Amino acid sequence: MTEVAFHFNAPDKVEYACRLLRKAYAKGSALFVLAEPGTAQRVELALWTLAPDAFIPHCLSGAPAHVTARTPIQIGSELPAQPHAGMLVNLQREWVAGWQQFEKVFEIVTLDDLERQSARDRLRRYRAEGVDPVWHEIKSS
Repeated sequence: MTEVAFHFNAPDKVEYACRLLRKAYAKGSALFVLAEPGTAQRVELALWTLAPDAFIPHCLSGAPAHVTARTPIQIGSELPAQPHAGMLVNLQREWVAGWQQFEKVFEIVTLDDLERQSARDRLRRYRAEGVDPVWHEIKSS
């Protein structure tokens, strides 16, 4: 069964997602980042500039098949027909149809009231699907 983890109170969704991606990449994980088009571009740019001494291999989901097949982190606005990733990082406010195809789903939620409400709605839907999501409250440092 798919594990679902909500990460609440992210001050900056893109920055937090990039930190999560860096940790997962270091462990050898493959991930798909689902985000609205503008946010997807921000994630892609942020990964290029995250650490001056470290490259995190990634590509946009519309890249050629020979690129996406070899890239551990893909970023897109729609789930690919044949995802290669074991983990999904959801940066959208919407419910993700097809989430069950992943081993783990990360839901990143900021302090925005509308975003928090949509996260509560998604939480209820996961529970209705028989999943008991894990909660991680992000503490500001």
